[in-house]
Amino acid sequence: MADAPRTQQSPILIDTRATIEAHFTPDYFHIGYENRYLTVAPGGDNLAFARPYQAITFRSQRFELRKIHIHHPAEHLLDGRKPHAFECHLVHFRKGDDGTGPKVVIGVFFHKDEMAADCPSFGRIARAEAGTAPTVNPFHFLPTNRHRFFHYEGSLTSEPYREDVSWFVMEQEIPVSPGDTRVLEKYAEQDGRPVQPLNRRFVLRSFSV
Repeated sequence: MADAPRTQQSPILIDTRATIEAHFTPDYFHIGYENRYLTVAPGGDNLAFARPYQAITFRSQRFELRKIHIHHPAEHLLDGRKPHAFECHLVHFRKGDDGTGPKVVIGVFFHKDEMAADCPSFGRIARAEAGTAPTVNPFHFLPTNRHRFFHYEGSLTSEPYREDVSWFVMEQEIPVSPGDTRVLEKYAEQDGRPVQPLNRRFVLRSFSV
């Protein structure tokens, strides 16, 4: 039996003018992170977290932050512009899931800014010795305005490209210092994927334009 055609792939080009404004209640999507540091395993192609997990609410269900992928350059394109320098994917699994079920991924753009202050989490990663697990605060991977975002149904951006991901792409970029840029570059080991056809999907936005 042939594989089903892939029609909801990620990343995509987000055209703000073509998105649809929608109202999102807290039980549909809410970032419920606590302002604390989590232990991660250094190296590899992502920052993988150990328990206890931070969590978000999506459709009244708890999804736990399990890892952060860093892409250089960014994968999603916004309004036809050239790719942002970096895009971090905060990957959440449903509570108790092993990663084979539905996922929620928050995408956040980063750019280098000579005037930006150093981020404490990135500094901890840079100072961690080989074999030592650094700690990071997931809040440092989120913009200050977490209420302006785009939402659509898509896929993983790496093999096996399963179409089981609900995406929330933040509109606001995060400026990072030159030193923190080097940390992002070091951990940006995920290959970038070209944008995929939108097909019949709708992209929602949480704000007015």
